[in-house]
Amino acid sequence: LRYGAEKVRAQCAVNSRADAKLEGKSGLEQFVPFFKAAKLSLWWLPEVNNMCRIRALEARTRSSAGEKVVAGRPGGLNLGFYIDLDGHIGNSDVKLMEAGKGEKNELVNFVVVPSPLYDGAFRFEGAYRRGYFLAFQPPTSLRMVLCSSGQVPNKTVIDF
Repeated sequence: LRYGAEKVRAQCAVNSRADAKLEGKSGLEQFVPFFKAAKLSLWWLPEVNNMCRIRALEARTRSSAGEKVVAGRPGGLNLGFYIDLDGHIGNSDVKLMEAGKGEKNELVNFVVVPSPLYDGAFRFEGAYRRGYFLAFQPPTSLRMVLCSSGQVPNKTVIDF
């Protein structure tokens, strides 16, 4: 996952190994800059069992007073989405949103549920948009897709 920390570039895209590779290095060394830049963590929330936010670690935001967001500190940039149920928008791009403690819950909170298809895999469902799941759609898109009937759209991965 690649993201831009600046508000103007607050977007998410999925990279392939070839995109992240550092020329002139071999083995894991060729991916070090990528993994240093793209760190995500789960911020568990006490309101509901298995509710969390997916945060971009080490991004600097207003809510963190310009300091890197680290494990154990609330706020920062979170994977977020906007689904307009009244406007009949069926799915949503995923982007980075700044959200402090208790802010924008309907846009950045997920509930982690076990995959019914794969042992040890999980799905991230919108906490306030039931039936909408975080999904990878090739080649580089992260989206929230409607999957309430159990049918996963073609060429879409929702089990992580």
